[in-house]
Amino acid sequence: MKKAVMLIACLPMFAQAKSIFADVQINQLAQSQQSQWQLSEQPAPQYPKALAQKMSRGCGVFQLRLAADASITEVTMAESVVLGTSKRVFLTETKKLLSQLQWQAAHQVALPSQATVRVDYCLSSESSQHSEAMCQRQAQTACQM
Repeated sequence: MKKAVMLIACLPMFAQAKSIFADVQINQLAQSQQSQWQLSEQPAPQYPKALAQKMSRGCGVFQLRLAADASITEVTMAESVVLGTSKRVFLTETKKLLSQLQWQAAHQVALPSQATVRVDYCLSSESSQHSEAMCQRQAQTACQM
């Protein structure tokens, strides 16, 4: 899936204006590949503003229930590592992000089904390439403390 890179400037926790580079990666997990729905290729998602303002980062594994029309009817956070904000805010912002995703039927007739996705949020003060590389490494580790 494509990665999001967004430049966030002038965050309040810095005395001087400093550029922070953000990356969001969303991956459908292997155990859900048998789902009726598959994540479509789509534009890279933007880092949630509420998380960026608090310099929040981390990862989460989310179980989704999808209706027959591909709309998400339920989101449950199965695992997470959250830094810089509460798990409640992390879940709320991730639900907003996930609701924007596009899904396609894996078979001719799609039925209500479940899918599991992992969302990684990464920040770097070095470069967009560095934040993307950090997220790629983070996505390879377990998302639990």
